[in-house]
Amino acid sequence: GSANGGTLFLFSGCVSPNAKLVGIDVPFGRFRATYSIARRSFFKSFIGRKQKLRIIERNSQKKSTLKAAERFVSGSQFDFIFIDGDHSYEGVKKDFQLYSSLVRDGGLICFHDIVHHPPGTVSHAAEVDVFWNSIKSEYDHLEIIENDSQIWGGIGVIRKGGIPSRVCKKKFFGYGSSHIDMELEGFSSPEAGSSFSWTDSDKAIIRTTIEKYETDPGYVLELNAMPFFISEPGFADVHVNSVKVKRLIFESPDKKRFRIYFSSSMVKPDGKIEIVLSFGKRITPFEAGISSDKRKLGLAVFDLEIKSTGIAAMDNPF
Repeated sequence: GSANGGTLFLFSGCVSPNAKLVGIDVPFGRFRATYSIARRSFFKSFIGRKQKLRIIERNSQKKSTLKAAERFVSGSQFDFIFIDGDHSYEGVKKDFQLYSSLVRDGGLICFHDIVHHPPGTVSHAAEVDVFWNSIKSEYDHLEIIENDSQIWGGIGVIRKGGIPSRVCKKKFFGYGSSHIDMELEGFSSPEAGSSFSWTDSDKAIIRTTIEKYETDPGYVLELNAMPFFISEPGFADVHVNSVKVKRLIFESPDKKRFRIYFSSSMVKPDGKIEIVLSFGKRITPFEAGISSDKRKLGLAVFDLEIKSTGIAAMDNPF
């Protein structure tokens, strides 16, 4: 699914200087042969001097196409593939079955468009989410989704040969949900009918315990949150058991799913985790024009999830 080359351009800029890249898509346009030549030249302008690129303009689901990709890497295996072609259930399933065989153990297999696309959102078949949701629990996986309300896009990542991911802890902050097995400090109580809690101090703390396995290489903390009245530049430093793991940058006031990776070595032997959010300067209630409602000066947190994933333990997986 290389199409006009957008993702191929991005990937060519972040792989190794001597990487081999393959772009596969069906020919299109009124003058297919002429357009094909122009597109090949355009794509080759992306790559570095020591990189190699093969453009295969054929149906990805034909075995001859698979063989062409296989010959190009001369018996080696791919580190990464990105599936963004046929979006029907059977189409994405066949692409996965064919091309996952070319990926090395530990390599990444990515799917584009894993969120549900309501009818009319796109002109083509949009059933990637159905296939993705049917297989993801069998693999070490990660979902990259900006927010829960988006109706287009989303990327699903599988690490081949990894131990299947599992949910270690999940918490909904709103609708009066209980704090069972999760101690919160620096959070307001949910208001009646709300779907979130506010951080109401300069430091918010979440303490919990997970069932830790020796086979867990790492974890990902997914925080669905929205900043509110934080001075520019807005940020929060995240510490896991006293180790700083990430700075969350708030570029807009929109709700967003933040992902924080940390290794299993940061988790105590008994599985205890303390997550601390330390905020940058926040404006006063007077400056915000909301009287003295201090609760609404920080982060609105909707839900939190901790999952095991080997992808989290990789050095800069994306």
